[in-house]
Amino acid sequence: MGSRIIHYCVGDAILKRVKFDEHQFMLGNLAPDAYSSELGGYLVSHFRIPEEIMEYECVDLERFKNKYKHQIKNDFVLGYYCHLITE
Repeated sequence: MGSRIIHYCVGDAILKRVKFDEHQFMLGNLAPDAYSSELGGYLVSHFRIPEEIMEYECVDLERFKNKYKHQIKNDFVLGYYCHLITE
Protein backbone atom coordinates (compact mmCIF):
# COMPACT_ATOMS: atom_id res chain seq x y z
CA MET A 1 0.00 0.00 0.00
CA GLY A 2 1.48 3.31 -1.09
CA SER A 3 1.42 6.38 1.13
CA ARG A 4 -0.44 9.51 0.09
CA ILE A 5 2.91 11.09 -0.80
CA ILE A 6 3.76 8.19 -3.11
CA HIS A 7 0.34 8.48 -4.78
CA TYR A 8 0.89 12.21 -5.22
CA CYS A 9 4.37 11.69 -6.73
CA VAL A 10 3.15 9.01 -9.14
CA GLY A 11 0.23 11.23 -10.19
CA ASP A 12 2.56 14.19 -10.67
CA ALA A 13 4.93 12.12 -12.83
CA ILE A 14 2.02 10.97 -15.00
CA LEU A 15 0.78 14.55 -15.41
CA LYS A 16 4.20 15.53 -16.76
CA ARG A 17 3.77 12.99 -19.56
CA VAL A 18 0.03 12.91 -20.27
CA LYS A 19 -2.39 15.79 -20.68
CA PHE A 20 -5.18 15.37 -18.12
CA ASP A 21 -7.11 17.96 -16.15
CA GLU A 22 -4.54 18.31 -13.37
CA HIS A 23 -7.03 19.02 -10.58
CA GLN A 24 -9.49 16.27 -11.49
CA PHE A 25 -6.78 13.65 -12.05
CA MET A 26 -4.98 14.44 -8.80
CA LEU A 27 -8.23 14.57 -6.83
CA GLY A 28 -9.18 11.15 -8.22
CA ASN A 29 -5.70 9.86 -7.45
CA LEU A 30 -5.99 10.85 -3.78
CA ALA A 31 -9.74 10.20 -3.29
CA PRO A 32 -9.58 6.49 -2.35
CA ASP A 33 -7.73 7.40 0.86
CA ALA A 34 -10.63 9.62 1.99
CA TYR A 35 -12.84 6.69 2.98
CA SER A 36 -15.46 6.28 5.69
CA SER A 37 -15.15 3.30 8.02
CA GLU A 38 -18.95 3.35 8.35
CA LEU A 39 -19.35 2.70 4.61
CA GLY A 40 -16.96 -0.23 4.36
CA GLY A 41 -13.73 1.69 4.68
CA TYR A 42 -10.52 0.78 2.95
CA LEU A 43 -11.78 -2.50 1.47
CA VAL A 44 -14.58 -0.72 -0.39
CA SER A 45 -12.72 2.43 -1.48
CA HIS A 46 -9.78 0.38 -2.75
CA PHE A 47 -11.86 -2.33 -4.46
CA ARG A 48 -10.06 -4.96 -2.40
CA ILE A 49 -10.63 -8.68 -2.66
CA PRO A 50 -10.31 -9.97 0.93
CA GLU A 51 -7.80 -12.67 1.90
CA GLU A 52 -10.69 -15.03 2.65
CA ILE A 53 -11.46 -15.16 -1.09
CA MET A 54 -7.95 -14.93 -2.54
CA GLU A 55 -4.67 -16.29 -1.29
CA TYR A 56 -3.77 -12.69 -0.40
CA GLU A 57 -5.64 -9.38 -0.36
CA CYS A 58 -5.48 -7.59 -3.71
CA VAL A 59 -7.16 -4.89 -5.81
CA ASP A 60 -10.01 -5.96 -8.11
CA LEU A 61 -9.22 -3.76 -11.12
CA GLU A 62 -11.80 -5.55 -13.28
CA ARG A 63 -14.57 -4.69 -10.82
CA PHE A 64 -13.47 -1.04 -10.89
CA LYS A 65 -13.38 -0.99 -14.71
CA ASN A 66 -16.82 -2.62 -14.93
CA LYS A 67 -18.31 -0.16 -12.45
CA TYR A 68 -16.89 2.92 -14.23
CA LYS A 69 -16.77 1.68 -17.83
CA HIS A 70 -19.01 4.52 -19.03
CA GLN A 71 -16.81 7.12 -17.32
CA ILE A 72 -13.38 5.57 -17.94
CA LYS A 73 -12.19 8.62 -19.93
CA ASN A 74 -13.08 10.97 -17.05
CA ASP A 75 -9.87 12.41 -15.56
CA PHE A 76 -11.09 11.91 -11.98
CA VAL A 77 -11.84 8.23 -12.70
CA LEU A 78 -8.46 7.80 -14.40
CA GLY A 79 -6.79 9.30 -11.32
CA TYR A 80 -8.68 6.87 -9.10
CA TYR A 81 -7.59 4.00 -11.36
CA CYS A 82 -4.00 5.21 -11.13
CA HIS A 83 -4.26 5.09 -7.33
CA LEU A 84 -5.49 1.51 -7.41
CA ILE A 85 -2.70 0.43 -9.76
CA THR A 86 -0.13 2.05 -7.48
CA GLU A 87 -1.38 -0.06 -4.59
